[in-house]
Amino acid sequence: MFVDHQIAMTLIGGFAGVGIGGGSPKQFIVGALVGFVTLGPMSYWLKLQGNRPGQSFKPANVFYTADCTKEEIERFNHEDQIDMLAF
Repeated sequence: MFVDHQIAMTLIGGFAGVGIGGGSPKQFIVGALVGFVTLGPMSYWLKLQGNRPGQSFKPANVFYTADCTKEEIERFNHEDQIDMLAF
């Protein structure tokens, strides 16, 4: 999926460069590079961060230290639930 996204963003960036820059092959190459190097990975990462219904309410990926007790973990989870309900 990432490779397909990169190919699409490279082509979109290339044609956008042609449209903005006046139609030269140099502008296509520059736009394609900008799309491939910056816009492609950034937009793919943003797409994975919450574009499905309910994905913003997924449980947090939290790592606790080794000396954290079970009661503290329950307290943290309770605080998180309160924050979600308050939102």
